[in-house]
Formats: sequence, structure tokens, C-alpha cells
Amino acid sequence: MNEGLSVKLIEGDTIPEVWLKAVRFLSKQKGREFFDLVLHVRKPTVVNKADKATIKMVEAFLQTHKGMPVATVAETIFPMSYYKRGGKKAVYEDYVRDIIKIRSERDDEHNGWGLYALRMINFIMPDGKPFNQLERVIEKVGFKVKYQSCFEVNASEDIRRNYFEDEEDAADLSVFDPSTDAGRYYGGPCLSHVSFKRDKRVDQMRLNATYRSHFYIQRALGNLIGLSNLLLFVSRETKQNIGPLTINATYAKLDIGSDNKGTWTTKNVIALIDECEALYHNDSALNDS
Repeated sequence: MNEGLSVKLIEGDTIPEVWLKAVRFLSKQKGREFFDLVLHVRKPTVVNKADKATIKMVEAFLQTHKGMPVATVAETIFPMSYYKRGGKKAVYEDYVRDIIKIRSERDDEHNGWGLYALRMINFIMPDGKPFNQLERVIEKVGFKVKYQSCFEVNASEDIRRNYFEDEEDAADLSVFDPSTDAGRYYGGPCLSHVSFKRDKRVDQMRLNATYRSHFYIQRALGNLIGLSNLLLFVSRETKQNIGPLTINATYAKLDIGSDNKGTWTTKNVIALIDECEALYHNDSALNDS
């Protein structure tokens, strides 16, 4: 079978480990691209020495080649720095205040970028009022205890309009906003859908995210870390154990610098992959920390 016509599953324990396997896989595909690439991370909030070294190496690579820092990308998914500083209140109030101010000062080209967390926390409903979708998910996890699969982040306009009408249906956190994104052919939100599932067998929260398009050098590692922080937040606030993280990229691309206004080449990417893989071949670097 032509592998390019099938679904590819890549799994492992930690985020950097799984990311590295994915970029190696993509480097071997025609055009460095693949449809329906699924990543499954069993322990998304765990990092060992090799994982930390890999993240540091990727950060240095992006800095050298005029890319965006991994930490910056991660914060667009969930503002972990605010959560560490002031808990849930800082996320819901301080972050929203600051990002709205930053957004007001951006030029038109960048005004819509990096708003995933804002849309989850301060989504503007059809009546013009802001709505905290993330808090609603936390409420449902806490009070709708007999359901395991009613905690969603969706792009559905119908459910968004009828959010309170059926308590047994999915609670949507819309990251796609038809009022601002529907007319775009390019540059809209890459994250399409986020689904939280509570596994009552082990009191775990699971997170599944779907990307319509995913760049694996500039975005994927930061996005995975951001999603793991989002999962940690919901798990802590609902007193659940942290479960696995699953990502489906309906289109995955091993991007080069020209795709992102950076300077890295395919040769640079292959060298980065080789250097990161060498970290995992050192047994002493694999101890959890």
C-alpha cells in the first residue's frame, strides 16, 4: 500500500519524543507533507533530560533562523505563564486584558494571529457578549459526572448559538469564528477542534485536537506543549488525573524557512533531526526529571 494514501499513527511517552518521530517521518515523505498524521502522547506533561535538551535545541535553531520561539507558540494555546503567576483568575482576567491590548496595537496582517486561548476564554457570541467557554467545560466536568464525552472545543456555529439548550450535547469551545474567519482562504486558525474526554475508569482527562494544517518545525512542538498545558489546567481545576494527548493533523507539513519568513533549509532541518535523535541514544539522558 502507498503509505501516502493511508493514516499514519506515531506514538510515544513524551511530547518531544513523539514530535521528533513525526518530523523524521515527514522528512521522508514526498514534498515533506502528509495527510492525516495522528500523534498520540501517553504522558504529555512528563519531560526527561533528553526531552528538555531537545526543546532547548529547537529553540536555539528557531532563534538562529529567525523563527518564532517554541514558548511563544505554546502560550497562544494556553497562557501557562499567567496560570503559574496567579492561577485561574490571572488566566481569565489578566491574560484577557493584556492580549486584547496587544491585539489593539497590532497591524492588520498580525491582528488575528495567536488568539486560540483568547477565543477559548473570551469568545464573542452572536449577541456581541463575551463568553468563557473554558470555564464552561470545567463546570461540565465537575457537575455532569455521568457523562464522559460532553466537553468539546468545536467550530460549530449551530451549537455556539444554542450553547445552553441541551446539557447532554457537546460543550463547544470555538476557535474558528465564522464572523471573522469564514472568508479567508489562508491564514485562518489552524487548530479546528479540541475535545476533552473524562475517562472514569482512571479519573483521567484526555485531550484530542484536530488541526486543518500543521507546520512541524515552526508550530508543532510549541502547539503540543501548549495543548499539554491546557490539559494540565483542565485536569487540575477538575481534580482529575492527566491523561493522554492525541493530535490529528489533517494536513501535516515539514516546513522550511521560506514557508514562515524564516531562513532554515531542508538541509538545516535534517541536521536538527539528527542532533535531536542523538540525545535519545544517550541512555543517561533518558531519566525522568
